[in-house]
Amino acid sequence: MGVLASALIEQGLNEEANLVIDFIRANRRPIAELSDAHTRAMYGLFEYGEKEAKILIKIAEDIIETLQTLEEKIFG
Repeated sequence: MGVLASALIEQGLNEEANLVIDFIRANRRPIAELSDAHTRAMYGLFEYGEKEAKILIKIAEDIIETLQTLEEKIFG
């Protein structure tokens, strides 16, 4: 998402970039946990409890929602 924010800034879409940056700042830990979950899934077995799984699903849904909002702002 950081790469996306940088690309938006390069295109002069500062308001949209700030949307992404604010999302990252507000969700830094869950995003890191989601990234870690992806790595663990790719390279080995790891089990998550229900609570942890719900947190990961929620942040994934929030990322998708944020990207859909961004898409609507940019492309209408």
